Amino acid sequence: MVLPTEFFSTNNFCTQMAKLGNVVYYNFLPKNIVISHKFVSEIYSLPSNIISTLKGQIETDKASVLDNTQYIKQRSSIKILGYLFSETYLDLLIYSDAICLEQYIHEYINTFGSISNNGLIQIEDTIDFLIDILFKNACFRVFGKKLMALPDILGFANNILPSRFLSKDPTCAVKIIKDYYGLVFNDDSDQISECLVRVIRSMFVISPHRIHNILVNISSQPLVAAILINEQQKIIKVFGNSISMDAIAQMHYLDDFIQESMFRSAPASYLHRKIENTVILSNGIKIPKGSLLSINHFSKFNYNEETDYNLQKFIPQLNSKNITESENSCFDNMIYGYGNGKCPYSKYANAQMMTIISIIIRNYIITDNDEGNKPEHPGYKRIFTISPKTSSLYFKRIFINTFI
Repeated sequence: MVLPTEFFSTNNFCTQMAKLGNVVYYNFLPKNIVISHKFVSEIYSLPSNIISTLKGQIETDKASVLDNTQYIKQRSSIKILGYLFSETYLDLLIYSDAICLEQYIHEYINTFGSISNNGLIQIEDTIDFLIDILFKNACFRVFGKKLMALPDILGFANNILPSRFLSKDPTCAVKIIKDYYGLVFNDDSDQISECLVRVIRSMFVISPHRIHNILVNISSQPLVAAILINEQQKIIKVFGNSISMDAIAQMHYLDDFIQESMFRSAPASYLHRKIENTVILSNGIKIPKGSLLSINHFSKFNYNEETDYNLQKFIPQLNSKNITESENSCFDNMIYGYGNGKCPYSKYANAQMMTIISIIIRNYIITDNDEGNKPEHPGYKRIFTISPKTSSLYFKRIFINTFI
């Protein structure tokens, strides 16, 4: 059965999908078949000669102009850089991120925030806010201070040569590549250039929607917001105002809340794989050879066949524990991908999200309206990149140190 591509509500898409047997054609992408999370273990356990991760990535990655061989080499460079970001240089990167991001957050709010009738600061387009701060940080984090001083950094990125990897900033990708140049990175300047541009793109394209969902979830639950503020107060007593990986490691409630928020806003179609040989699911439905298969993971955390879609209150410390301890947790926690397709920057990305939310919590109270109405989650929209059905949020400046 084919579902139309104009679904605005994620809930409606998943409801219709459930009525149609949890396997549907969704031709936003050619030959795309979306399956329920219920089939994930039987599909994603198949060998690579039946279901191809690489071909699924290539077919959905329209931004790449590389052939298959070059694409594989580029993916290798991205994975190596991702490991260095998420392991070797993580402490240094996050410490530097925290300094830069706090500056960018205040600059945007002070410049583009408007004062509402009740004295709150309204951010009309939260995605624009998040893309702005993450794009600035991404450019700085990839190119460093020296190259960022060039008048046209993005134009320069397309022509960058290994001999010009001269940044002295130890917390940027260019310097990291220079340190490992000849050891794990080759001398293909075009490949390295596209790798750097793709890293920048990933940094400000993926995270904004996830952080948007987290902020809306905080704004709709004042009690949870109070607990998060209290946790930050305790962190500051121990670690001071600076944000480091040591401090982040103690933000247990925030970590649980972020994970729960990402589970609840998981895509309704992602992790695309190319079907190399016809597959028959356990319910008897045939997935033809040549299909582009994707999984609906949104339904796992939001849909109940008896009560329909459930926007219940978050209980992060309980829900995250249940998810991580489930018998099938390798398939439950697929937010950052699965197997060879898992995002190599996941540890860095998660720490960066915790950094951004920590900065905002320490400086602002977030609400979904300025009229004193009872906060309420607006629901979700879209299929691939899930977003809340609201673009506007309200901020009230606080000084968390005065509460300690």
